Amino acid sequence: MNLADLSVEERDGVVVAHVRGEIDLSNAAAIGAGVQHAVTNDSPGVVLDLTGTTYLDSAAIHAIYQLADRLRRRNQVLAIALVEPGAAASTLRLTGVYETVPVRTDVASALAAVPRG
Repeated sequence: MNLADLSVEERDGVVVAHVRGEIDLSNAAAIGAGVQHAVTNDSPGVVLDLTGTTYLDSAAIHAIYQLADRLRRRNQVLAIALVEPGAAASTLRLTGVYETVPVRTDVASALAAVPRG
């Protein structure tokens, strides 16, 4: 069963990963791997677009932290776009994600949070 759909594009060198649906134990690892696979060494970072995400569980949060750590080790940045207020925003706030990565309310703002050059 596919609870979420992942599509990836590049904007100004930054990978933008759009996730629509629910991210939970059944698909979090696959979504995380799909995003990581799309990132090249030349990319300054990733925008994880969760504006179409309706649910995140602990496996999704774990995948976000893993992605952020992997990118940080490569001198790349993770930024997140999501709808506020909302269930995803509440989950990310409660789990401390807001303190570790830039979280913005739209993709354009999240893109601006990824340094280039």
